[in-house]
Amino acid sequence: MEKIVADRMAAAAEEYGLLPWTQMGARKHRSTLSALELLTSCVQTAWEARPGCVVSMLSLDISGAFDNVSHDHLIWVLRKKGFPLWILQFVRNFLTGRKTKITFAGYESDWIPTDAGIPQGSHLSPILFLFYISELLEDLLRLDGDSLAFGFVDDTNIVAWGPSAHSNCLRLELAHDKCIAWAKRYGVAFSPEKYKLIHFTRKRRDPSGDLASTVRINAHEIYLEAKLKVLGVLVDPKLS
Repeated sequence: MEKIVADRMAAAAEEYGLLPWTQMGARKHRSTLSALELLTSCVQTAWEARPGCVVSMLSLDISGAFDNVSHDHLIWVLRKKGFPLWILQFVRNFLTGRKTKITFAGYESDWIPTDAGIPQGSHLSPILFLFYISELLEDLLRLDGDSLAFGFVDDTNIVAWGPSAHSNCLRLELAHDKCIAWAKRYGVAFSPEKYKLIHFTRKRRDPSGDLASTVRINAHEIYLEAKLKVLGVLVDPKLS
């Protein structure tokens, strides 16, 4: 039954556009290859349109993504998307009355009531998380014409492009403010110490040191990566 509901929700997302077009994973034609093609297409299009353009990407990390999902907010999102009552009720029943037991090194705890989060390993869970985070990606897509956000389930990336890496970093910091506002509303936490940053460029020289620009999130400075693993694939600044 979980598989049936997941398939119906995924089909509805495709047919009626209930999820941002930049949201990948757990759906047909939205594979890891789709996400990588979107990234490379974005970078190459910016390079072709603006000679000397720099494209910067900030890779985010959500702490315990599935474990911290608010059940009430998830149901609210699904209702807002227009899903019928029977799906809302099924999802609520799927999430209600769950218990967790911790086992390690010969120790086994008592059962612990689990009142938040989405269980991992189910066909339904990735689809539910896509809907849960959809509002964040929609907000990020409304910023301006020089940035883009895409996600693969709980793997979220913000891309900005412009004449310099410094201006991109400022734009990424503004975009991240929206992430923090969303997180505060729904009890989600980000882990800036795990963020990654990379600048894509065709420039062969950087006498001004612009390409060493970094992003600062609160007290955390996000340092530049020489190569960055995106969905299991290492990419470098020249996409070579």
